[in-house]
Amino acid sequence: YKKSHRLDLSESFNIEKGENNSTNIRSAQINERQLTSSNYSVSQNNFNRSDFTFRANYSYQNYNNWKQRFKSFDASYEVNARDQDNYRTELTAFRDLLNGANNRDFNRRYQTDSKKITQDMTLSFTNLKSIFFGNKDLNGFDAKISGKINISDNRDRNFIEDYKTGQYQKNEYLSNNLQTDQTDFTQEFTLSKSFQKHLSNRYYKDLRIDVALAQQFINQNNQSDRSFQNIKRSYRNFVPRIAINAFNSQTGSYQQNLTVEYRTAIVIPTIAQLAPLTDSTNLYNLQRGNVNLKEELNRSVNLSFSHYDTKNKNTLNFNFNGSAGIIDNAIIDSTFIDQQSRRSVYLTNSNGSKYVNFGGYLRKSVKLKNS
Repeated sequence: YKKSHRLDLSESFNIEKGENNSTNIRSAQINERQLTSSNYSVSQNNFNRSDFTFRANYSYQNYNNWKQRFKSFDASYEVNARDQDNYRTELTAFRDLLNGANNRDFNRRYQTDSKKITQDMTLSFTNLKSIFFGNKDLNGFDAKISGKINISDNRDRNFIEDYKTGQYQKNEYLSNNLQTDQTDFTQEFTLSKSFQKHLSNRYYKDLRIDVALAQQFINQNNQSDRSFQNIKRSYRNFVPRIAINAFNSQTGSYQQNLTVEYRTAIVIPTIAQLAPLTDSTNLYNLQRGNVNLKEELNRSVNLSFSHYDTKNKNTLNFNFNGSAGIIDNAIIDSTFIDQQSRRSVYLTNSNGSKYVNFGGYLRKSVKLKNS
């Protein structure tokens, strides 16, 4: 009996170095078109970035041995290491045209060192039907159990200086060391049902229904020089998924594929949303945190339909895809604007946010006659 073992290994390494320069001029006015304030900023940024990724995928299959119940499983591992150094200088002049006492000038220098290591591991045992019921057909039913875990370690070192009294001095508030450790584990059980119909050299039709029951566990731990950023959070959510896939192949004519999927996704708030260090150089966008933020729960329905002609002439190929969803506890901005149009942006949760997206393409071949 022939067993199939497949191991794929790959890696990538990138180094990038660059410089960015920008100038930004903004102004604000009241309803009578009277200017209330202006902000002029010049930014110069130099950076060095390196990125390394290693991937390993293993697959085992033994479907030819009818006596063996354990027939397949898949495993994968990926690690990404990213290192980035930034050196930035920001010159800012804010002018309050109604009250000169509010004028502000900044000459601020930023030195940041960011290191992030992310690991992704997945393990899935497919074809559970054969493990428990041997070679019984069970009318197209099958099952799969899988688990995936993401582990990330993010470390940021920020040294900020302000130019005062003829020299640069350390900004004690913005200079900070922050470490964020996060684990994201999802366990899933999938029950599937397949329907097939075919006629040799004529057509092949397949309908597959997947119902996945999944539980997601996320733990986030933030450790900082600033005590208000020392935040630990744990999230537990039920994230089911239902997918229907229909495939229709007409030999020598066309192929069609339709996928309809219901999915639940979780987005947790970051430390920059929970408890940021507010940088005062951009007075038109002062970011404020909210330690009471909850995770977003996105329930969506996704649709995709594609048509591919297999004929040699007058081919017509097209694809349509769309999605619609409702987000509970959506993280949104709540903005306060003062008389000088300075914006303080607070974050809050909102229920009932809805969205619709759609897109696609159409390709038609046309034969041009030679004159």
